[in-house]
Amino acid sequence: MSVDKETIKGWLASGETLRERDLSGCDLRELDLTGRDLEGSDLRGALFCRATLSQCRFRGSEIDGASFELAVLQGADLAGVRGTGTRFAHAFLERALLDDAQLPGADFEGAGLQGARLTGAHLVGARMRMADLSHADLTRADLERVDLGNAILSGVVLEGTRLVAADLSAADLTRARLIEVEASGANFMSAMFEDAELSRCDLTDADLRGAGLTAAGLPTCVVIGAQFEKPGTPSE
Repeated sequence: MSVDKETIKGWLASGETLRERDLSGCDLRELDLTGRDLEGSDLRGALFCRATLSQCRFRGSEIDGASFELAVLQGADLAGVRGTGTRFAHAFLERALLDDAQLPGADFEGAGLQGARLTGAHLVGARMRMADLSHADLTRADLERVDLGNAILSGVVLEGTRLVAADLSAADLTRARLIEVEASGANFMSAMFEDAELSRCDLTDADLRGAGLTAAGLPTCVVIGAQFEKPGTPSE
């Protein structure tokens, strides 16, 4: 049986810790938990919708099926959290830490992840369409089959990142840094690469039509089978 909301409010009022608590299935919607420590807690199925969670510490917590939709997680520490089907749609995660987070299939659609750190994060199959990841650090992150369509990735760091079969169609990669990225079969159709750096990337069978890139302009990248012509333009 989950802890009721009034009990949680009582803990907050008395200054009791939320660290390593069993809060699975709890309703924490719209609560102000700014700066609270929930490290190691069981948060499976918990509801944090519209909650204020800035500077909260969730490090190593179980968040399977939890919902953080529209929550404010500015500067929150979610390093090493684990969960499938976790929802962060339209949440605000500016400068949040998600290093080594294990969140396959998570929903980050429309989320604000400006300046967030996701080094080594496992986000296979996640939905990040229209998310703002400007200046985020995705070094060594696994983004296989992730939907980043129309996402803002300006100034993002993608070094040693896996983008196999990912969808980055119409994404903004202005001034992005792509170093040793594995992006075979990825869709970059109509993506923007103005002033971006691409070096030693595997773009085998990638779709780069309409992205303003040419094979000649990617001398250190593997481009076997990649498509470069613009949509509607016949291959030469």
